[in-house]
Amino acid sequence: MNISIPPAHMGECADFMDENGTVCPRTAIITPLRVTMVSESAYKITFACNLWKSCQNRECSYCFVAVQDSEINRY
Repeated sequence: MNISIPPAHMGECADFMDENGTVCPRTAIITPLRVTMVSESAYKITFACNLWKSCQNRECSYCFVAVQDSEINRY
């Protein structure tokens, strides 16, 4: 079975939020990070953003603070 993994994508993130809560556009790179087998015929590709640690936008699924919030709320 061949798995087609998309390449990294660079573009503008209009929702980047700095530590002061200011929204300011930044160039971001979204890249495939991990491939997980879900079933014999299905795979899940997890993506990551190069701004994940510096962004404070809790609405972004790549943002570190959003991931922390979801981990805390899971339990």
